[in-house]
Amino acid sequence: MKKQRLILTALFISMIGYSQTFTDSNFITYTITSTTANTVEVTDYDYTNGGASVNIPVAVGFNSATYNVTSIGNNAFTVNTATGEHIISVIIPNGVTSIGTLAFAYNQLTNVNIPSSVTNINLAAFQSNALTSVTIPNGLTSISHNVYSINQLTSVTIPSSVISIGDLSFASNPIIYVISEALTPPTITTNNTGTDSFGNRSGIDLSIETIINKKELIEYLKYENSKYE
Repeated sequence: MKKQRLILTALFISMIGYSQTFTDSNFITYTITSTTANTVEVTDYDYTNGGASVNIPVAVGFNSATYNVTSIGNNAFTVNTATGEHIISVIIPNGVTSIGTLAFAYNQLTNVNIPSSVTNINLAAFQSNALTSVTIPNGLTSISHNVYSINQLTSVTIPSSVISIGDLSFASNPIIYVISEALTPPTITTNNTGTDSFGNRSGIDLSIETIINKKELIEYLKYENSKYE
């Protein structure tokens, strides 16, 4: 009986540890995701005190332990609609592997460098910002629904690891061309209304009929430039 009580106590302590949250000096709030691997997820941010520029650390200390930041949770930096506060820049550290649904949505980010450690970006993570450039990590195998929609992207490079692009992933962007680094371009998803990964193409400056292989695009540009030599 005593042994059973000890096991139950250990499990209870473990459950408390996993659900603990804390806030660092940069006003970023974390939730402990593992007390064995010492990992945390970013779950919230205090815009009022933290400001418009965010630097997420690689690791953070709490209760004499150091925790690695491995994920950014759902809605972690979504704009505060009550106050209208927006972030304008963010540094995402190498070591983060997952970015949650709407994590950075409805802000005023103009560019974002997503580290190579990221292998999962969830729905609408960067929707409704002011992105003019984005670095997509060569580790993603798919680009989720609405991830980069409603931004200011004029071009995008899809890394060779990506095999599929979700519907509306790049919708409502003034995209002129798309480069795929893969020999076989990824699959473009079309939803039940007939809208594909790039949304309503009537709003794109130059209609994208297919994703262009990088080598083919370079050869095409050489040909176009030769006309003026």
